[in-house]
Amino acid sequence: MADSNVKAGFSKAYIFIAVLLISSIGIVIFVTTYKPKKVKIDVETQELVLSPERPEPVEYEEPKPVVIKEAPTLKRYDAEAKKPKLDPHAPHPWLRVTPSSDDIKACMAIERKKLPYTEVYNPESEQIEKYYDFELPVRILVVEDGIFKNLNAHFEQDIAEQIESVVNKTIQRMFIDYIRVLGGHSLYVAEIKLWIAATDSDYADILTKIGAEDHIETSAGLYSPTKHLAISRTRLDYRGQIDLTSFLGTIAHETAHAFNFIQFGYMNRWSTEGIAEYYEYQFKTRYPGYFMSQKEWDDATGLVYYPLEFDKLLTENESWKDENRGLLYASAHAYIDYFQKDRPDLLKQILDFEQRQLCRPARREKVAEIVDPHNMLFSDIQTRHERLMRDYEIMIEQRKLNNQ
Repeated sequence: MADSNVKAGFSKAYIFIAVLLISSIGIVIFVTTYKPKKVKIDVETQELVLSPERPEPVEYEEPKPVVIKEAPTLKRYDAEAKKPKLDPHAPHPWLRVTPSSDDIKACMAIERKKLPYTEVYNPESEQIEKYYDFELPVRILVVEDGIFKNLNAHFEQDIAEQIESVVNKTIQRMFIDYIRVLGGHSLYVAEIKLWIAATDSDYADILTKIGAEDHIETSAGLYSPTKHLAISRTRLDYRGQIDLTSFLGTIAHETAHAFNFIQFGYMNRWSTEGIAEYYEYQFKTRYPGYFMSQKEWDDATGLVYYPLEFDKLLTENESWKDENRGLLYASAHAYIDYFQKDRPDLLKQILDFEQRQLCRPARREKVAEIVDPHNMLFSDIQTRHERLMRDYEIMIEQRKLNNQ
């Protein structure tokens, strides 16, 4: 009897030890393999909410710019990556500008304020003079993987500074030129937003979001009037490095569009693109303005010797076909440069007329009547074009002689 009790006691002990061992092994396996889901607390209800394993894509929400103190870095790209051939004029096809009623309402809703100034007494002239403040609020953000960053958080410091410099100089030059032509009392200030896409993928995401996906593959940048938003792709060269000349030129071009939209709203295609080309060119050459070699002109226009006649820029015709786009832009640039340098009186009349119809394109028949009532303008443009080309070649030859 005693032996059987002892055996029964040992059996129970063995069973207990086995159960304890199995339980310990199970606990170890559970602890080493279990991964708890992350949780967050709903701020309003104070309830725990499980975070999904793969969060849904977050819509762009533009944050307020913040100061980022970590060392700036420049993202480098694979030089072998296939890059699309970019056409700087692709975003703005040469079409009649016909904004809808909703477009006009959105344009009018932009918060414009008169250009501020300070009155100072000049003892020499014994008159009160106005000193205008050229500052205009600009928000420049880089979009990388759907996240907004400040310039210094993505670009090296010298490149970030050059981007800011191009934007500021473009705005200052336009203010100075327009004050000279229109007078400061006619000008407005309003915020400009510039987004720089860090990669081609970011550029595609932004354009898709604003409904401009047709321009993803070919455009270097664009200005969306309905969003009052300038956008630039980060332009790269064949080595995968930033092509600063093209990149900064595109930024100047789109900044000029944004500035013009504040002053005039929708304009006829020749004037809005001619003005943007005029200010872009100042960052792509050491000789600002319409001052180039014959080769540069030929490359831009496809070997067409003269700019187009003005009526072919103004009204739909065979010249408006896509294959002639380079000639259209170069010709518009030539006319704007002529008005800026030689006939500011005509430019004043054009811009005055555009501004009186704020947010609506000026009637083209009236523009033609202002600019070329006697059909003599093209003769002046031809003569000037020949002189500028000749002067440029003489200057280059003189420089070569001086360097010998």
